[in-house]
Amino acid sequence: MPRALTDEQRDLVESINRFCQNEFGTKDQRDALTDHGREPHSQTVYDKMADLGWLGISMPEERVWDRALNTFWDPFVAVREGVLDRFPGTSTLYWTFDEFLRRAMLLFLSELQPISIEIPTTNNPDY
Repeated sequence: MPRALTDEQRDLVESINRFCQNEFGTKDQRDALTDHGREPHSQTVYDKMADLGWLGISMPEERVWDRALNTFWDPFVAVREGVLDRFPGTSTLYWTFDEFLRRAMLLFLSELQPISIEIPTTNNPDY
């Protein structure tokens, strides 16, 4: 059975609808914000949504991350300290899992945007 929206939820829906209509309601607006569809992310829209306090309202991160860390951190550390290198192949398996976690965290922290860190191969002559 569907639940009715509260007055606050209805106000939020109306605000989001107005925002979307005003910011990218036309094809010309969308093209300007996304370089004619070549860019999937608009920093301008993102910044405006952040100013309105709308980032993260769809999923409270503390519920997800608190549960995940409380459940998996101790076993993760126990494996690292107790099992690693005692059985053949565990270090490779652990590294793969560790790399998966690292990349998942980078995706979360970068908000699904690519992170590019250029490492110089020569010294900068200006310093």
